[in-house]
Amino acid sequence: MAAINRQYAREMNEKFGYFATWLPNVRVKLGDVGVVREHVFEPVSTLEQMGIALVIDRDRQTADMDYTSSDAVSIESKVSGAVHDPAATTASADGNISISFSRANAVAFQASGCVTSKIADVKSLGDQILSLYHRDEWDPDHVVVTDLITAAGATILISNGQNAHIDLALKGQAAAAMAKLADAKANVTVTRAVGIGTRIVAAAGLTPLFKVAGVRRRFFRDDQFARREANDAQFVELDYKDLL
Repeated sequence: MAAINRQYAREMNEKFGYFATWLPNVRVKLGDVGVVREHVFEPVSTLEQMGIALVIDRDRQTADMDYTSSDAVSIESKVSGAVHDPAATTASADGNISISFSRANAVAFQASGCVTSKIADVKSLGDQILSLYHRDEWDPDHVVVTDLITAAGATILISNGQNAHIDLALKGQAAAAMAKLADAKANVTVTRAVGIGTRIVAAAGLTPLFKVAGVRRRFFRDDQFARREANDAQFVELDYKDLL
């Protein structure tokens, strides 16, 4: 699992600047408190359980997100009836999509209706957490989820070997767009899959991406509540970045 989650987390971070939820169908909430190990967030508590109130700010705008691993994923789509295909696996489908992966741990990610939400008063939250830390009531390894992307629907596919392949049959509104694999209301059926390690298709309400913050201990200066993020160069160590 380590190779898969590191590769997936690295690619999502480079593309979107967020940590990636692992497993991708795990639900994360604003105010979740935990640790990040091997780029996987492990919850241990919540701000609510610790008696810390928070105000959530939700963006009213929605957006679609799309990513495939560079030079490793190919997608072919076809509307039924446009060209007769005697090898079509689902005769009743309105369209078919075939996705091929040329290496292990390659990613195909689509998310629709994405809404960004965040903790509104990060400074006040930081002051409370720093106070807890100075009273030895906050573990310095703990971080809190401060920003979150929630998807109305998402499809996430990760290969576990070379020459992995998946065929999907689409009906109704999904077939019209032919690329909206992330529509949770769509009728999408997997008709064939080879070498696909992670397969989440048209799932509703996922929280695939998030940001965290925690206590940054500093020599000769006051400790600080700051954004915690992956090191861009190595993506091995975690570092901190100023929030304000």
